[in-house]
Amino acid sequence: MNVIPRHSIAKKGLMAATGLMLCMFLVLHLAGNLTLLLQDDGSLTLAPGGPQSNEFFEWVAHHYEAIPAFFHTGELLLLALFGIHALFGITLWLQNRAARGSRYVRQRSEGGRTVFSATMPYTGLCFIAVFLVIHLVNFRFGSQEGPADMYTLVGDVFGRWYWMLIYVAALGGVAFHLGHGVQSAFQSLGLRHPRYTPVIRVLGYLFAAAMFVGFGCLPILFYFNGAMS
Repeated sequence: MNVIPRHSIAKKGLMAATGLMLCMFLVLHLAGNLTLLLQDDGSLTLAPGGPQSNEFFEWVAHHYEAIPAFFHTGELLLLALFGIHALFGITLWLQNRAARGSRYVRQRSEGGRTVFSATMPYTGLCFIAVFLVIHLVNFRFGSQEGPADMYTLVGDVFGRWYWMLIYVAALGGVAFHLGHGVQSAFQSLGLRHPRYTPVIRVLGYLFAAAMFVGFGCLPILFYFNGAMS
């Protein structure tokens, strides 16, 4: 009988907790991003980038950044969550890989493994790539010679076909990561029950799909609206 060391349980718990907090961040971030689809009068548009479509988003962005202490503290907290989650995720993956050895190649279908769980380390890289590297380069530390407002900057970035494809592909990796990560997080925190686990699994898949559609629709809509205008 294999006994999981306490330090591994603690790592899984911290990884689960930080993962769920990052999920909450995604929900808040998506809520803010979807204001890109609101015109100045508050009505919904599926053709963002028009002349009457930036006022509401800029109002939200201005009030968010109007409190520097809150803004910078939030960034540092988010960076810490990413760092802890990634550190323990990579550590546990390396430990599990070393413990399984070559026998795992013959037993890879055992233990309820799915394509979502098998690709967690790699889809995690998509998470880091899109929300830490690409996202920050384009929207946080971009060239100061670019557009004066964030709305125009979003349209400028997503108006380029390669950025649109990179974002959508990376978000596909994020969705795969969330598809397994949400249900795994609840299990790591001890919330496992024959009656509720299947429900949590379905909710995890639905959450992953919602994040992919919500975030992914923006670069697609901005690109094709710009291409047709």
